[in-house]
Amino acid sequence: GLSIVEHRNRLRLQRFFQLVETGRGLLPSALAAGFGSYAQFHRVFRALHKSSPGVYLGLRELKKPRAVTR
Repeated sequence: GLSIVEHRNRLRLQRFFQLVETGRGLLPSALAAGFGSYAQFHRVFRALHKSSPGVYLGLRELKKPRAVTR
């Protein structure tokens, strides 16, 4: 039910999430995932996740369990 462009963008976003989890920044991850520019990445991200990448990833960080230090 997806167009080729939608499918490709979803694959690119999956790759982006894999890359950003390794500690890369947003822009290097977006470009390495196949987006031609940060503007293109941002537009696709907002369309699919209804949030900006920074806000979305910030919320994901808040949900991660943190190690307890003593």
